[in-house]
Amino acid sequence: MGYVWIESQCFSSLAAGTSSRRAAHARTWRAGSARSLLNVVGLPEPINYGMDEYEALALKLATTPGVLAEFRTRLARNRTTYPLFDTDRFRRHIEAAYITMRERYQRGEPPESFAVHPIRRVIQ
Repeated sequence: MGYVWIESQCFSSLAAGTSSRRAAHARTWRAGSARSLLNVVGLPEPINYGMDEYEALALKLATTPGVLAEFRTRLARNRTTYPLFDTDRFRRHIEAAYITMRERYQRGEPPESFAVHPIRRVIQ
């Protein structure tokens, strides 16, 4: 999984030569998504903002195996502690939102923004 995220950011950088407006928008969206994912899982170091940074990172990963190993180790450790990987908690939050929406509908209330109260993580 770590490889996919790191690779997705590299792919975004590689697309930097594309000139059409649609491709530029897609590249920006992909790069933003990749940056967001890397930050959310606690791995901001692979984020790069251009071909020079991408090439430097690729060279570093190719010539210093310990760096990639450290990224993988951190990702494996963060999988047990970071909210992105807590799908059961996400499920409980979205179910709470659906229940709130249904209750509002049954009371005849119009749609409206609301917040779901935070649900604590269940440690297994």
